[in-house]
Amino acid sequence: TVTLYATNASGTSTDILIVQVSNNVAPAAPSNLSEAVINTNHVQLNWTASANATTYTVKRSLNSGGPYQAIATGVTTNSYTDINPVPEKPNYYIVTALADTLESGISNEVSAVVPPGIPGKPDVTLGSNQLTLNWTPGDGAKTYNVKRSSVTGGPYTTIASGIAEIPGVESGRKR
Repeated sequence: TVTLYATNASGTSTDILIVQVSNNVAPAAPSNLSEAVINTNHVQLNWTASANATTYTVKRSLNSGGPYQAIATGVTTNSYTDINPVPEKPNYYIVTALADTLESGISNEVSAVVPPGIPGKPDVTLGSNQLTLNWTPGDGAKTYNVKRSSVTGGPYTTIASGIAEIPGVESGRKR
């Protein structure tokens, strides 16, 4: 820290200049990276901060060991929530620390799997002795189960299971 003083007959004023000296050494890799699936479709990552790190980069891969793609840069805390993990597949994560442009080695790798996304609310079309249900697919869903109840809120009974991504037809009575 450098303090400058200027004095004249009217008085004294000061100004402070703070200089940060970089030692040109990358910070240590973040440690103790951990994961938790929250809200069924987000992945919360936490790690131990690295001394001298100014920011962190969070990277993800669908393969253990990489290659990894940065999903968040300039993270200034020691946690991050991935709100767009790939459903139904292992998502592998690492974190690196940065001090200006100097990047650390990688943290330990963690992985998490989130379930498929929720399908859209069905559109129902009444036909001759049948209902046709159409819905927008849930992200990552491979099959669907159709459940029915005679009252709002259930209990529900499964009437079709293992339906492929193409919306199906429910034969029988109107809900």
